[in-house]
Order: sequence, then structure tokens, then C-alpha cells
Amino acid sequence: MNIFRELPKFENAACIGLDTELFYEYDTQREKDYRALGIIRSICASCPDRNDCLEYALKHEREGIWGGLTPAERRAVNRARRKAEQDDYSRTAS
Repeated sequence: MNIFRELPKFENAACIGLDTELFYEYDTQREKDYRALGIIRSICASCPDRNDCLEYALKHEREGIWGGLTPAERRAVNRARRKAEQDDYSRTAS
């Protein structure tokens, strides 16, 4: 199943037609999967929909590689964004 067909804003995605399991079945603890992660990231890097894909994933996805980022990397982005929002609020509330 190609999940991007259900998300029309990703109709130009570089991964359309690829096996989506590639983006979900990797283990960063194994060397061969580091190579797979590099391949996935190169696909994402060339994608015209990368930013939209990443923004979608930051809000809705907990698994898989989206926009070139792993779940742990997306959690870090979300934490950094929340901290920046709190800092902005603290500055304006002072």
C-alpha cells in the first residue's frame, strides 16, 4: 500500500512508487540499516514535498522516516519547537 496516495499534498513525493516498508523497517543499531537510512535520506533530500511531509509527520506520525527524519529526530525537533515557544512566551510575558 502506498500511503502517499491517501495524502494528495504529497503527490509529487520522491518516494511514490517505492515500497513504504523501506521507511518503516530499519534498525539504527545495525550497520546495514545505517546504509538503508542513508538511502532513505537521499530520497527525501531530493523530494519536492519534503518540507510538507516533515511538517505532517511532526504533527501526526510516531513511526517511520518522514521528511528524512527518524522518530527520535522528529521528537527532538518538536521539543526544540516547544522550548522556543515557551521562551518566546516568557519574553513577551515579562
